[in-house]
Amino acid sequence: MANPIIRKRNPFLAVFLAIFGGGTGFLYLGRWKMAITFTALPILFLATCGWTGIVFFQYAYTIVLAFVIITFIGFVVTAAVIARKERAQVLQWYQRWYFYLIFFAAQTLLSLFMQKNRDDFFAYDVFNIPTGSMAPTLEIGDKVIVDTRYYRQHQPERGQVIVFLSPKDHKTKFIKRIIGIPGDFIAIKNHVVSVNGKVIMEPYIDPDENISQTFPDATYQIPQNQYFVMGDNRDHSADSRIWGNVPKQNISGKAERIVYSYDVYDFRPDRFDIKIN
Repeated sequence: MANPIIRKRNPFLAVFLAIFGGGTGFLYLGRWKMAITFTALPILFLATCGWTGIVFFQYAYTIVLAFVIITFIGFVVTAAVIARKERAQVLQWYQRWYFYLIFFAAQTLLSLFMQKNRDDFFAYDVFNIPTGSMAPTLEIGDKVIVDTRYYRQHQPERGQVIVFLSPKDHKTKFIKRIIGIPGDFIAIKNHVVSVNGKVIMEPYIDPDENISQTFPDATYQIPQNQYFVMGDNRDHSADSRIWGNVPKQNISGKAERIVYSYDVYDFRPDRFDIKIN
């Protein structure tokens, strides 16, 4: 029988592994249950907040994010305290560098899988506004929380701001406003939009920014299971006027709130937690 390995744990290494390796830091300390908890707790918490709809309430996303950050700091501090206070310990079978590597790789693969399938796993997503096509409703740098479960229970409606996959490549995500639903007849003349013969009121449009005739007047008949979308910044938006209607299966979620906003070094407190209408 091999002699047990007895070693003191290094507090700096424990903190380093906890910060950059998640639960690996606790595996290093011989606390496999805490390693799993450190890895699983934030995931389960975020998924619960998404599926219950809590995260869409006012200030909820900020509170949830703060809780996750505080929890992370708490775990890191706990790892440092354990390593500092404990004397030399008999190393467990899993306290080997290759097990740390395996555990870290498993965490990374899990993270990549959830990132790729975050719409289904967390029931929400945070979309970064890259252009001014939805100004003034959405500005460049706005971070928008999107309810990715909404259209599993409801039909898309006119006026709603949605995130969807491009009808062209089915990969790139766009954010626009629904103007027409299946069966609608849309007419656009001199920047005035009519749906089924009635001019629609559009308070979200800035009339001073949409005065040029960038797009010609046109009419559109919307087929079944497809939606006509446009950006609020009509003169500077690539939308259904260019690449056609959005199939229903391409819609990934309903934009709910601007949770915060910054562009490079410009933080905008006046655009904090704003309901999208």
